[in-house]
Amino acid sequence: EGEWIIAPNADNSVYALDLEGKLAWTFTKDGAFWAQPATDGKAVFAPSLNHMLYGIDLTTGSQLWETDLLAPVSARPLYDNGIVFVGNLVGDFFAIDANNGKILWSQKVAGGIWSKPVLAEGKLFFGDQSGHVNILSAEDGTLVLSIDAGSPVLGAGALLPDGIAFGTEIGKIVLYELDGKSRPLMTLESGSIYSNLVVNGERLVVLAFKSDKPLIALDLNGNEAWYFSTKK
Repeated sequence: EGEWIIAPNADNSVYALDLEGKLAWTFTKDGAFWAQPATDGKAVFAPSLNHMLYGIDLTTGSQLWETDLLAPVSARPLYDNGIVFVGNLVGDFFAIDANNGKILWSQKVAGGIWSKPVLAEGKLFFGDQSGHVNILSAEDGTLVLSIDAGSPVLGAGALLPDGIAFGTEIGKIVLYELDGKSRPLMTLESGSIYSNLVVNGERLVVLAFKSDKPLIALDLNGNEAWYFSTKK
């Protein structure tokens, strides 16, 4: 986060360290902080399992505001243009004014939300525990589309030139175009996908759970470029 390292922790605290590792401040509440916070460069937006989203002064660690999000939150928020977007573990998704913590709108989806949304062309894309990929209007939260992905979608999607790729618990990677049309990119030979998909240049990097290929890199068309395995 620029000149700071912001570290959430299950011990009910968020820690800020400078780039030399010196502790600058500690922010402590009554719930674990599982998610990496978001920031606008002046404030930190930290969700907790105690249902709260906290606005924290980045420099001092002082609380600016708190907002009750009705259920535990383990998803990383997205900050964009003065608004914090985040979902909770029972399927409520919120847009929150970053200045004062006021809820601007909320929308209910079918399952718990575990990851940060992707914002593209004024729409928010995120998966849920019921196995749907949801598309909402960023302006007012209107549900544009909810697409059955076949199994839980717990990790964040990755923005590619042709759309947004998501991984599923049964090991499928699917590309969703911005209008909601979908096409498969690949299916793992074994394993599940729980973590975020990551784009690194011309590669889509996938971390697979209980797979013979736990780390896989694909080209942007879904073809395997390389993989890492601990098996000989």
